Amino acid sequence: MLLKGRGLLFLVALLYGTLNVSLRSVYSFPDPPSAAALSATRGCLASLCFIPLLLTRDTLKEEQSSKEPSSALLLAGFELAIWNCLAQGLLNVGLISTGSARAAFLTQTSVVLTPIISLVAGQNVPSSTWLGCGLALGGLAVLSGEPGMEAISFSRGDWLTLGGALCWSFYLFRLSQIGSRFNEFNLQATKTNFLSVFYLIWFGISLWNNPDTLFTWISSVAVWLALFYSALGPGTVADIFQQQGQKYISAAEANIILSTEPVFAALFASSLLGEILSFQEIIGGGMILAAALVGSGE
Repeated sequence: MLLKGRGLLFLVALLYGTLNVSLRSVYSFPDPPSAAALSATRGCLASLCFIPLLLTRDTLKEEQSSKEPSSALLLAGFELAIWNCLAQGLLNVGLISTGSARAAFLTQTSVVLTPIISLVAGQNVPSSTWLGCGLALGGLAVLSGEPGMEAISFSRGDWLTLGGALCWSFYLFRLSQIGSRFNEFNLQATKTNFLSVFYLIWFGISLWNNPDTLFTWISSVAVWLALFYSALGPGTVADIFQQQGQKYISAAEANIILSTEPVFAALFASSLLGEILSFQEIIGGGMILAAALVGSGE
């Protein structure tokens, strides 16, 4: 079961790695959607992707046999949506005043924050996990570093980005705690539906503040295909696989495995977008992969 869980989480990291490529392709088109419009559209598409899964007989039977009341499912989905939304929202606001490379590194500090949360909650964190955390953090520092990057002075954007990393750690921790109590299709669909509502509210506020927003991108088939993939692969499928994987893997180890996402992102960017991997990216990526192997040690 451990091997299955780790395999699923590596697949999730791979799917997350394709997200940047798909979204960057969307922004490469003329008059791309705003961040609010993109988030709301992806959220709604992801919710629609769950419909065929929820209509299958096996899923319905499993839900009917569940001992958890529907109110518990709603509360669990709402809580996960809050943590997920806060993680992304704080990062988006933090990026206004924090460089993308610095933000990428600060966001991935969740690889250390998650085992700390687990330790405070009374869970045992193996020494191999702590070693893996250190290696992953070092690899992410190498991967995200840039000349002139300040290391000591923290701005408001830095603190907001760290807050987003903390919320992502709480999402992973809580998913490990409550994920096994619910069918993954139902819980992730509930979470995604709440997220869609949050993003639609954001989109509505954005339209209110900017009534002249252009929607020329709506007529682009290529944009819709990229958005649909981002909602289905790194969205619906990744969410389901992540909950399945975290049934067998601790939140701390799960975070180490998911930290390989930048490695897959760099590989996909190189193969699909023609970007050339630097020596720094190769070294940082190698450290992260080593961290995943060390952190998965018994």
